[in-house]
Formats: sequence, C-alpha cells, structure tokens
Amino acid sequence: MLERITLDTVVAAFLEGAAAEIGEHYPLLQISDIYSVVAYYLRHQTEVAKMTAFAYQRVKAN
Repeated sequence: MLERITLDTVVAAFLEGAAAEIGEHYPLLQISDIYSVVAYYLRHQTEVAKMTAFAYQRVKAN
C-alpha cells in the first residue's frame, strides 16, 4: 500500500525544525525529494500558504 505524504506535511516538519527527521518518519521519501519540497516551499511561500489554508477550510467545512 502506498502512503501519501502531502506537501504540507513536509513543510510543517520543516517549519518545526525537523527537516532532517522527515526521512526517518517517512522512509518512502528520499532526501532529495524532501529538499525539493522545501526549496519549492521557499520559492512559493505565498501560494503554498493559500493552498494549505484553502485545503484546511475545505476539511473544516466537511
């Protein structure tokens, strides 16, 4: 069974200072994938914030 690891999961760990531990918690992710997500987040912080806020509101509404 495949495990889905969302962008916001990786970003939240990064923001909590646990970027190095992400690979330990989610062994399906390679370190290069983790750093790619973090780099994407750093380049697109506004868009990611809007996307995660929208997703949170959608979940909250259901």
